[in-house]
Amino acid sequence: MKFPKIGMNMVYRPNDDAGNVWMPMLYAVGERYIAPLRQAGAVVFLLPPVDYENGELDAALDMLDGVCLIGGFDYPPESYGRAPDAHTQRKRLRPESDFALARALLRRPELPVLGICGGCQLLNIASGGKLIVHLENAQQHTAGVMHEAEIVAPGHFAEAAGKKPGERIAVNSFHHQAIDETAIGNGFRITARAFDGTIEAVERNDALYTLGVQFHPERMESWAEKLFAAFVDVARNRH
Repeated sequence: MKFPKIGMNMVYRPNDDAGNVWMPMLYAVGERYIAPLRQAGAVVFLLPPVDYENGELDAALDMLDGVCLIGGFDYPPESYGRAPDAHTQRKRLRPESDFALARALLRRPELPVLGICGGCQLLNIASGGKLIVHLENAQQHTAGVMHEAEIVAPGHFAEAAGKKPGERIAVNSFHHQAIDETAIGNGFRITARAFDGTIEAVERNDALYTLGVQFHPERMESWAEKLFAAFVDVARNRH
């Protein structure tokens, strides 16, 4: 059995253990992101948020069969041409590393990519798109609220969900931002929407598999494991 190698970006954050003076800052990733990929048969390799130099990033991607982009704090609105907002006080540290990674992935349409929540937004930013900095009805999209998403176009998301355009499936919600429909990244299309029209899934037209989902499948049971399994299967069989 082939174990596809899946890369995963990480967050950079202060150490919650204030007494640990030797490690004031940490590279971190949630266990929930890794577990479903391993369950699907992948081996996960972590990509820390550093300034990659001298071809390091390309060398890392050369060894991988796919990349999962995780969620986290907000990317600075200034990075996609929007004004700062009071609701984006919890900004992601070292976002430039994620931007470099996403741009490198966009140059490799043959490398499967799954973007989750902030990872979905990252794909849009890196491909020239913008975000809605704060949803007017953000309270309806936070704290794990469950709602329905409608499949609006065929694609990888619809296949994993086992649904056809016009059909719906339940997803969770942990976000206050979303992809701006008036500024979708170059080469991407919308494949699912929430109850209020908010974009729930986007896919790249000219790639083997590049899917961004606004919800958190790693925090769901039932059908969500099929999303990870489908991603890992593409990574396993891409050669």
